[in-house]
Amino acid sequence: MKKKKLSQALLEREQELNPQKVETPVEPTQKEVKVAPSRQKKRHISGYFSEDVHKQLRLIGFENDKSIQQMLSEALNMYFTFHDKSPIA
Repeated sequence: MKKKKLSQALLEREQELNPQKVETPVEPTQKEVKVAPSRQKKRHISGYFSEDVHKQLRLIGFENDKSIQQMLSEALNMYFTFHDKSPIA
């Protein structure tokens, strides 16, 4: 025997007590998530580091006119190459 959803059981109980009110539950619809074209088919990768690491990355980025994302991409490609993998970041 399949269990009823609580919402369905409550609705049936309400209809028993007040037969003139007949409401059907509205199933929630999935939200459409809008993704920027530059982020389509990409995944977020992150980690937690100390404030000093963040400051140093920002400083290096400023000195080399690069964003943290650009520097991480460069670092990942170097790591992939070190492990004999294609630099795809």
